[in-house]
Amino acid sequence: MLCASEFARLAVVHGAVAIMLDPHEIVSVLGREGANYMIENGILVTLPADALMSHDDEYKVAEKYAFLDRRAKESG
Repeated sequence: MLCASEFARLAVVHGAVAIMLDPHEIVSVLGREGANYMIENGILVTLPADALMSHDDEYKVAEKYAFLDRRAKESG
């Protein structure tokens, strides 16, 4: 079994953008200590936005923000 941070590290290279943690079995076996461990370890799981976007995606996001900015200026 892998902890959340290790699973995420391995899954992201295969295209995963999110993971869902189900504490049911961990809490059944380890109780509150297991729940606290899952929470503390889950905090370590962060994926930088640039790891999830290609250069084309980054361009599209920048283009969309520029459009929204122009629209906001036009509407006053």
